[in-house]
Amino acid sequence: HIAPMEGNEEEEEEEGFLDYTTSTAWESFCAEIEAKLRSWKERADAHCGTSTSTLSRSSSHGTTVTEAENGQATDQAIVSVLESKLPQFRPENYSLALHRPPEGHYLADWLGLGTRGRPFALLYPNSFSGCVLDREESVALLSALFTSAANSHFAHPLLIPVRDRQRRSFDGVLLREKGHLARLQTDCVTGILKTSEMHPLAVALGYHEEAAMGSGPGAAGAAGDALADVTRVLELAWTPPESESDMSEIWVNDWNAACPWYPWAEYEDPVASVRIELRWEDTGIEDVRADLEAFQSSRACVASRAGGGSNTFPLASLAGGSRFATSASLSLELDDAAVSDGMWRGSPPRRPRAGGGHLFSSMVAAFHANFQVAERAKGVSQLVQESFWDDRGELPAVPPEKLLRSQSDSVFNRRSHVTRNFGGLENDLHCLPTDDLLGYLSMYALSYGDNPRAVALLWRRFLSEVRLRHWEEGVPLPRMAAANSFKIDHGKHVIEQKLQLIQLCILGLSSCGAPADATVANPSMLTSDQVAEFDFMFTATANKRSRSDVWAKMHGAAAVGLASSLRKTNPKAGFGDFKAAFRSSAYFVEMSKICESLPWNGFTKDRLRESWSRSAWIEPGGDTSSGEEFHDCEEGEEGEGGVAALHSRAEMALDWLEHVPPVELFRSLYSIGLRNAIGTLEASRNARLAPLADLLSAVKSRTQDWLARLPQKLATSDLETDEEAAALCVNLGAVELSLSFAESVAQKLWFLPLGSRSDLVREFASKLASRAFSAGAFLDLRLSGPARDHFVALEEGEGLELGGHALLLHLRRQVLRLSSGPRSGDGGGAWFYSYLCQDLDRALTRYASVVTV
Repeated sequence: HIAPMEGNEEEEEEEGFLDYTTSTAWESFCAEIEAKLRSWKERADAHCGTSTSTLSRSSSHGTTVTEAENGQATDQAIVSVLESKLPQFRPENYSLALHRPPEGHYLADWLGLGTRGRPFALLYPNSFSGCVLDREESVALLSALFTSAANSHFAHPLLIPVRDRQRRSFDGVLLREKGHLARLQTDCVTGILKTSEMHPLAVALGYHEEAAMGSGPGAAGAAGDALADVTRVLELAWTPPESESDMSEIWVNDWNAACPWYPWAEYEDPVASVRIELRWEDTGIEDVRADLEAFQSSRACVASRAGGGSNTFPLASLAGGSRFATSASLSLELDDAAVSDGMWRGSPPRRPRAGGGHLFSSMVAAFHANFQVAERAKGVSQLVQESFWDDRGELPAVPPEKLLRSQSDSVFNRRSHVTRNFGGLENDLHCLPTDDLLGYLSMYALSYGDNPRAVALLWRRFLSEVRLRHWEEGVPLPRMAAANSFKIDHGKHVIEQKLQLIQLCILGLSSCGAPADATVANPSMLTSDQVAEFDFMFTATANKRSRSDVWAKMHGAAAVGLASSLRKTNPKAGFGDFKAAFRSSAYFVEMSKICESLPWNGFTKDRLRESWSRSAWIEPGGDTSSGEEFHDCEEGEEGEGGVAALHSRAEMALDWLEHVPPVELFRSLYSIGLRNAIGTLEASRNARLAPLADLLSAVKSRTQDWLARLPQKLATSDLETDEEAAALCVNLGAVELSLSFAESVAQKLWFLPLGSRSDLVREFASKLASRAFSAGAFLDLRLSGPARDHFVALEEGEGLELGGHALLLHLRRQVLRLSSGPRSGDGGGAWFYSYLCQDLDRALTRYASVVTV
């Protein structure tokens, strides 16, 4: 030190003491870190409330983005490369970064920094690993950080990465109020992790007490009075395979079997996994211990009946082990392939995936392609011939003979001989909404999709069965309720009416002669196409004589027969009595509804007068066909007798079915199948849930309107490319997926209140409609109220066995946070804090501790 010159006393007092000694590398290093911390602290004070992005843009040192634990959330950091080095440890520079993490950052959980994005500083070497591997170096860096924080009053965590980058291991310090120092330590071990290695609460509490040892008088005792935040994630599953860590096949494969749509449609289970998360927040350690011991005590029955591991519990353990839990939530992971089917942009997939998941909507969409082909075919038999497909591209595959035979048998016997899930065993098919013969055939036809050749082969085999095993053998057709009442339903399709007519003929012949009203000019024996032919002949001519002939051919026999019967029972009856009797007869009531030639007008009354006159010629007990004008009525059936008439009618019906126009056949099967598909969905036990009832009602209304306009649509457009047809399939597919989700929830989560299940289904349908699943196929539901309320109905053993399989809870993830001691007033959390996370899915164990010295 050089003595000051005379006259410089004032200048010396202003400048103070000048130190001309050389600072060490460590002192320069500490001074530079301190300067950076002061700069950040001053900037934060000046920009109070400024967002992270604003602070980053105001920095001249550049920014970097780091990923959070889940790979999605990111944080922005202000990075400064320090000029000072520590050559005794490494030749590279160090960098100091100020991070403002987003919500849910992993370090915020590990170190108990809170959820408000509290910043932290990270000091790391600019080496390949970016980590400090030497113990002496880490001690020197931590000492420099604490010295700098103490001088600058920087009250945020200061960390250095140690060990290796993938391990995410950190050491650090935190300056707390009154000069206390908190030691921060974290570690993460990744590798093979078994359920037996999931640490119980006692082990975590032992770590907590051990970390607090030596921090001061009474520290261990304070740690023993810890409050706990515990999260347990349990996976709901059937009896697992031999290895509990292998949860790839945890549900029974035949989950469709109890559903009304099976086996016509077979949906993939949209719920890949169900997880129940229980949380104990700021709960006394003894209360948490009591709940977890209740879980563990339920292990006895599992070990003997299901062979589960040390962390496998029966479902009923939820009721006894959640008395002090503060909240419960469900997390459903959905099958990506299943929900992607529901997010069609234009039209649904035409064919089912090879792995299964056959939806009605995909069948209907594929079937639309058949109509254009059917229009070009001259007959159903032509669709079977290979030559028909020579100039039409790919030849459709022919189903195996065994499959066609089994499907035909199941149509008539309502038995399923070939099913994938039951190994070929014979099983009863679920009844369709309308349990009739043609309904089952239409469902098999619909399942062939865009293979009209297969549909034609199935139709030929079906008709062969009708002719050879029923008509010729005199065996009534099964499930023909409408025909069993001797009445053809004109509201049905013509192919249905023809089958009903055949059934009437079989029944008539089996009773050794049909009743009179079932054979002679009876509307119950006329199909709508025959009525339409007579109506056309009647309306196509304006000549009165020709119209009279047509009327006599259609109604003459019935009118003369009625008049003759009236004369026989009442010889004094006149024409007025006959008119009244005719107007009140079942024939007139029924025929006037379906036939345009029989309105009550002058023309009809004149024809009735002729019939009344002709009836006078018939001798008592005679034949109504004795009149010359009526000799040809009903094409001579009266002269042939009732038995011959029945044979003639049945053969004509069979001939019509064997030569049915392909478009008529495919339109009928399509309409019947689509109505049955909607009906089977309505039969689901979940169809009355609030969101599904509305969706089903809307789709049903659209379907009815669509089918009413189908003939016009077929005449004007190609259904394969029609936008309205595609929209119908998209809406139907959304309903199917929502119903399959509801069924999966009902099977797996029957212990939930109905309202909670409705909430899940509503959320699923909403996300499906908005295509929100593209961002992640997960559904979460927080169960309101105390957690025990949702599981209190589950008593010991209830729900343990279902179909020979045990329903179990497998511990997959647990997070334990233990905090004790006085809480810091600066928001730094408890003085003693321990964190333990074990995750079987990621095969990792994480530790962290904060100990205030």
